[in-house]
Amino acid sequence: MVKPTKWLPVVLLIALAATSACGSPIPEAKYSGVNAGAVLAPGGDSDNGFNDMTIAALGRAHHRIGVGIKRVTLSQRGDERAQRLNQLADQRYSPVIAVGDKYAADLSDVASQHSRTMFAIVDCPAPRAENVVNITFAEEQGSYLMGVAAARKSGSGHLGFIGGSSDAHTRRYQAGFVAGARSVKPNIAIDVQYLAGQPGVSSSDGRNSPTAARGIAAQMLERGADVLYHAAGSSGLGVFDAVVTARAQGNRGVWAIGSDTDQQLVTTPEQQKIILTSMVKRVDNAVFAFLADYSAGKATGGVRLMTLAGHSMDFAASGGYLVKYKLIAELNRVKQAIVDGKITVPTAP
Repeated sequence: MVKPTKWLPVVLLIALAATSACGSPIPEAKYSGVNAGAVLAPGGDSDNGFNDMTIAALGRAHHRIGVGIKRVTLSQRGDERAQRLNQLADQRYSPVIAVGDKYAADLSDVASQHSRTMFAIVDCPAPRAENVVNITFAEEQGSYLMGVAAARKSGSGHLGFIGGSSDAHTRRYQAGFVAGARSVKPNIAIDVQYLAGQPGVSSSDGRNSPTAARGIAAQMLERGADVLYHAAGSSGLGVFDAVVTARAQGNRGVWAIGSDTDQQLVTTPEQQKIILTSMVKRVDNAVFAFLADYSAGKATGGVRLMTLAGHSMDFAASGGYLVKYKLIAELNRVKQAIVDGKITVPTAP
């Protein structure tokens, strides 16, 4: 394969990934013969989420193990997914990494046309093929930590969980959250609602309905829930808005918890004040681990489940509230107990 001539621009995350603990640059590794391409989700870089974490993983792989790298972006329409995947495969990049579940259908077709190319898709269990690696996450483990944090912070003994759709994937968040909360307070009340199928929300739109989420969250708060955890994509912004409004109306003890990325980084200043923590999928570590295994000839097609043990999931402390309320030490103890197998987290409610 020909070494790519177009390299990633220098961004902060890559600069950090290529710097040693003492601040000096890590020498660029000898070219490994592997060329990795990535197609980002619509919006490109600077999303403070999966795109930026994937870029960081590519930069780390380039500097540490000599992987050639290239990434391409989509327009906001996102209707050129198959074109971009084919572009990288035709240019003999392998592996080709697709960021996000919206690539699933296109990747199924493209992978079948490029059987000698290895593909990977981030945070999606489909499609299944010999030349597709599905990088997935044990959401129940991270959600267990969120349940512990929520139960510790709750003054009312009443929590809420809001999911996008009631599928097996989202129910893992619910299962972990409920188990974590009840490990702290066995009798704690937990309201559970799913957005898909609610009035005005189609079965496929549960993760993109912030108005409906705001209404459900407001009802939970009125019934006495004081910490709400969402697993509902952009609908979660409605949950945050409801908690902000409740605070403004004098309900000072209410909080929200985010999921998938550090939601302190993608919300308004007012919303940041009510986000206790977030369950974070460390896509940077997950993608780098995959690239390291692929470069060593160890990667095969199929589901690759990333867990707390692989440092591919964590809790976010960026808001400062876990420090303020002295929750970090306990969360770290619980995390280690899960890693050590002392706590088994359920995957279904």
